[in-house]
Amino acid sequence: MTIRNEEKTKSIYLVLSHSGTLTSKFLKIMTKNEYTHVSISLDKDLNHMYSFARIYEHFPLPGGFVKENAENNPVSLKTNCSIYELKVDKLTYEKINSQINSFLKEKNIYTYNMIGLAGAYFGLPIERKTSFFCSQFIDKLLKDNGVNLTNKPSGLVKPQDFAKSKKLVKVYEGNIYGYKKETTILI
Repeated sequence: MTIRNEEKTKSIYLVLSHSGTLTSKFLKIMTKNEYTHVSISLDKDLNHMYSFARIYEHFPLPGGFVKENAENNPVSLKTNCSIYELKVDKLTYEKINSQINSFLKEKNIYTYNMIGLAGAYFGLPIERKTSFFCSQFIDKLLKDNGVNLTNKPSGLVKPQDFAKSKKLVKVYEGNIYGYKKETTILI
């Protein structure tokens, strides 16, 4: 009996975004990149996305590990994004899922790596055990599980760097709310 290739792989989604908030506008000016944030989702519908970002909707600080939901976030209506699919084997998928669950269980110990973000701007990777910025977290999470999408230290990775990876396939570009509507119709 032959196992079909789709049954051997699972998909992970990286969501590069720009929300239009004051913080994201500032980061866009500083980095000169279209996207200022990256999240990871283990489901096509993006029901649960994970990253390091602001904890409270209306305040840029404090930041930490967050579980994001595009539907329940009013910022989503103006969030532009590019969504990329990454195919991985089932074991890698399960290890990434397990590591995300560990972050969820211990989310109170994690903080946003403001010092690391400043270091990245100046080309100095600053790694801290329980502190990350969004792209640093995604890159380290993937590298910890054998998936290397960038050729940089995690502390220097910007959201836009993921878009350059040949291992990713762009599946959508536009308003994130539009993507959510499309996937709901397809189900």
